[in-house]
Amino acid sequence: MNVHEAVGSLSTCFEVLIGNDYTGILPDGIHAITITAPSGALSYTKDNFEYLPQRRVFFHKVPGSPEIGVYTFTVETGGSTVTDTFTVNSPPDTPTALSPADEATLEEGTVTLSTSEFSDPDSDTHTESYWLVRRADSVYYRSDYDESFNTTVVAPDDLTHHEVSGLSSGMKYVWKVGYTDSGSGEISWSEEYSFKIGASEADSSVEIDSGTEEADFKMVSFVQWPDNPTSSSVFDITYDKKYFRIGTYDPTNGSGGYVEYGSSLKIEPGKSYWFLARDGLPITVNGIPVSLTDDIEIKLLYNSSNGNGWNMIGCPNAANYNWDDVQLIEYNPNDGSIVFGPAAITELDDPNAYIDKRLWRWESGAYYSDTTLMEKYEGYWVKAKKPNLFLRFRESVQTASISNPQNMFARFLSKGKRWMKKWVFTPQVAIADSDDSPPRPMGDFSAVSPESVGGCFIATATYGSPMERHVKILRNFRDAYLLNSTIGHMFVKAYYRYSPPVADFIAKHKTVKVAVRMALLPLVAFSYAALHLGLAVTLYGILLIFMPLIFLVLVYKRRKV
Repeated sequence: MNVHEAVGSLSTCFEVLIGNDYTGILPDGIHAITITAPSGALSYTKDNFEYLPQRRVFFHKVPGSPEIGVYTFTVETGGSTVTDTFTVNSPPDTPTALSPADEATLEEGTVTLSTSEFSDPDSDTHTESYWLVRRADSVYYRSDYDESFNTTVVAPDDLTHHEVSGLSSGMKYVWKVGYTDSGSGEISWSEEYSFKIGASEADSSVEIDSGTEEADFKMVSFVQWPDNPTSSSVFDITYDKKYFRIGTYDPTNGSGGYVEYGSSLKIEPGKSYWFLARDGLPITVNGIPVSLTDDIEIKLLYNSSNGNGWNMIGCPNAANYNWDDVQLIEYNPNDGSIVFGPAAITELDDPNAYIDKRLWRWESGAYYSDTTLMEKYEGYWVKAKKPNLFLRFRESVQTASISNPQNMFARFLSKGKRWMKKWVFTPQVAIADSDDSPPRPMGDFSAVSPESVGGCFIATATYGSPMERHVKILRNFRDAYLLNSTIGHMFVKAYYRYSPPVADFIAKHKTVKVAVRMALLPLVAFSYAALHLGLAVTLYGILLIFMPLIFLVLVYKRRKV
């Protein structure tokens, strides 16, 4: 007789072995069966039991986990009664790490893991400990790991200390331990803990330029294992969405969404992050530089419920890589075996079942999918098509410089085409199809009113309301023309940055208001004409108006001479 919790559900199974030849309900020869739980008698009869031919037992399943303690089964057959007992045993208490401390930075060499003493609610003894270690950039059970990364220790050996070897400088490692007791035989696993090997350094290679618009967002990656990966520890700022937007995309966050600055946002090498800073932001990251002598991997996230596989990635260390040389690997997470690959991106079919081969970058408010070179500290997008995929950046294909002729020529042509498009009064359009491009950035400062950031726009201060018709005309001209050209965008950025003090001064002086209002009338008239007649027609009309005046001035000067 047996009592156990059903696999995959919070329910209890009662099992009674009667014989090999019975089917259906319990036979008529059995008059009654009663079950007494640790808390008292249960109201089940023999008719509640069904036969399970695969296991040759009669069983009955009820909701709820089994009680801890002794169950008594009583079976009455004719003039005899058979009684049996079964004890439900609890697993051991969850172990915890003692040393090294989580996220500790250690010197190169052997590391001793130490965990809490064994405890068990049923006072069972500690029989085994299971130690698992993995690289932070990869999976457990890899065949090329040191044997100390997957070790089972049996009593009477030391069950709370374990030495790990085969560690590389410039790498981060994750570990956990499982305890087994003599009663339940179940494993209670600890949480995951981590440590880093190497020496921490300060890196100030990244600096964010000032910006307020979506086009000013910058994708950034980092090449260190931070001392403390929490974003609030890495960036010493007071986070205010009026001045900063920092975050990264996670396709498994609901149906897919951004994780913004705070305790939930972790800074890791191989990932990239959006940055927008109203006044700019110099960044110094303290951490261990990621190894340049090991092959480094990046895990790609994938949402199986909706097929969302967009990932923000970057070079995982201080080296550049040709995208075609990066390898793709699919692991079996249960045993660390390789299901597919490693195969270089250039070797994959297009399309294939694993990944979209395009590598996307963000430039001046648009996405481009013609990227061939990954540069350190920059950020990129890639789309996975299934779970358990990793990108491998091999040490043997690192590109220390981007100055070789082939790379320089390709980059010159690509940048030249986009430069020609940007410096005209036409909308900026990404090369790739907008219906199949990465998610847009997490938002700019456009929802923040001018008053909330220290002053309103000059036109609003002059006319008294952002809804006044003259202000609307100027705003529509900005949206239609200025924001759709690089020169205009630069002007708007400078205006937003330097106009608040001027606007405050105008708002406080009525005489200045009147003067500025008169001065703005020609600009309002020009904007109105451009919006209704077109920019080219308006400029031509202005030229026609002033040509007679210019002609008269020239004639006057000639006669005077």
